[in-house]
Amino acid sequence: MYVPLAIALLVLMVGCSTNQQKPLELRDTTIGQPSGGNAEPITIRDSFRLRYNPTSGIELNCVLEQNETLDQDSLHVRVQTVWYFTQAVERREPNGRIHMRMRYDSIRLEQHYWQGDSAAVQVVRYNSARQADRQDERFDMLTAAIGKEVRAAISALGAVEEITGTGQILRALLGGARADSLTQDQRQRLERQLEAELYAQALAQQFLLLPESPLDSSRSWSRSIPQQIPPLFVATAKATYRLDSLERTKGDSLLLISAVLDGKIQLVPEVEKQGVVLRTGTVRGAAQGTLSMHYGLMVRRSNTVEYAIAAEVSPRKSSREQLRQYRRSVSEFRVQSVQMRQQ
Repeated sequence: MYVPLAIALLVLMVGCSTNQQKPLELRDTTIGQPSGGNAEPITIRDSFRLRYNPTSGIELNCVLEQNETLDQDSLHVRVQTVWYFTQAVERREPNGRIHMRMRYDSIRLEQHYWQGDSAAVQVVRYNSARQADRQDERFDMLTAAIGKEVRAAISALGAVEEITGTGQILRALLGGARADSLTQDQRQRLERQLEAELYAQALAQQFLLLPESPLDSSRSWSRSIPQQIPPLFVATAKATYRLDSLERTKGDSLLLISAVLDGKIQLVPEVEKQGVVLRTGTVRGAAQGTLSMHYGLMVRRSNTVEYAIAAEVSPRKSSREQLRQYRRSVSEFRVQSVQMRQQ
């Protein structure tokens, strides 16, 4: 039994730049690294607004490592994915909206899966640097994305507002003739699917959502985060963020932010009519982020999210099957280096 690679694509992170000009400023390879000194407490005396405000022209070299766990009844899956990518900030609008170019540079994936207590563990590996892997049809979507430039628009609060440029990935996946034969509705639907699977969820891992209102003395804020768990469930969770402390490093000041996630899982409304009974469903998690005041962006972020589900499914009126699912996603994003590019 082959487990679809979509399991490995629950949370992604990508980026790019095709600017070939030489950097005008010294490359910063120590971005976001703690100094080892004591963090300073923060006191909010006046209205303080947190906003992303990167300088136009900076180029970020980044990496995202993900470890996914899925245990569903007798099926067990473990996936590790490492994404290397580049982002370039093109400009900021007066309202703070950020326009970025993004490109995958390389991707490595390793997936292990097995049934029950079987010692027969199946292993799937992919490395975009290997030609044989790039020719493996199972990884066509990943291979098609390598080196392709897309653009994203992000609000000053970190919300992903627009992604463009996935049409070239669709053409690489389907071939020019087949892509041209699609209707406009079909093409738009597939492009939106690529935007969501390869980019939107990934950017959401980098851009922690900042508060809409000014911070008060509590230094905390919260956001509701709905998430689909196809095909039967939807999670409704509340993330509570807190601005913990300030740490000063050479040439930068780092705001340290923590978050906790807590919520519940419910059935998709249409599913309730199909004989599915949800017994328990919980979601919980934690995150930490480092916001660089010098670069105006999150330069480090770690996330852990766990889902636990117990349900009964009735494929036939005369029988009921138990469904137990546990998912755990651990991801760590970091900016490896930053450099300034000529505008």
